[in-house]
Amino acid sequence: MKSSEEIKSMLISRLNSTLKRPRMWITCNSDLEMQLRSLLCDISYIDDIELTARDIINKLILEELYYPTNVINGVTNIFKNLVPDIVNYSEYICSVYAREVYKAGYLEVDNILTVDEFENLKQRIIGGEFSKGYDLDKLTKKLPTPSFVIKNTILCYLSENSNEQWIYFDLPSFYTEEKGYETILLSIRFPAKTFESGFELTKEGYEHTKRGISRPKCDMDTIMKQWNEGRKFIPNESMPTIKENPKESLWKHLW
Repeated sequence: MKSSEEIKSMLISRLNSTLKRPRMWITCNSDLEMQLRSLLCDISYIDDIELTARDIINKLILEELYYPTNVINGVTNIFKNLVPDIVNYSEYICSVYAREVYKAGYLEVDNILTVDEFENLKQRIIGGEFSKGYDLDKLTKKLPTPSFVIKNTILCYLSENSNEQWIYFDLPSFYTEEKGYETILLSIRFPAKTFESGFELTKEGYEHTKRGISRPKCDMDTIMKQWNEGRKFIPNESMPTIKENPKESLWKHLW
């Protein structure tokens, strides 16, 4: 019979593998979120730590990384709103949960930046050095060794200051009719007062997503009013939407 330490080691290995290459293990975003939470809770249980999926969700809600009204696709929907035209959000999901796994002591990382190195990288970001859509090769030449890499799609950096948020460089694959599939730097996430203020699109990311305007929010008050008045919507008819304006980019003056 396997010992508890052997079982724990196997679960940690599986958790790390899932975070690094999620699509090899799970294809459905909702299943991925639930699996990651379950694995983290199971390993914590072996260590006699009482941790529930609700504990994890509540923490992510406070950090604006989880939609509180959706217990299945909470993290997924955060990124669907910000970058709505991406094919799959599994790497984004793993980038959020990786930080929780690391704080719990179960993530294997390759490099931890000193406080000064981390601050220097953050200032380079704020200054606009990475405001354009570099491909992976060009980007990695400008950066230190990542702390954690998710499928060569998201580069994660963490500081030796355990209270510091992470820095993420997001290079998801996306499709355009002109160029087909591309993998370039679309967005950067860095420590800020709020998640929203620390999320910035590169020039190419801004042009591609328009900050979520390509998937506008439905105006539910108008929809319900028209429905109650007997207005019946026909298939493929556009629903009333809330008019939104793209957020002014931190780097627009550099474009």
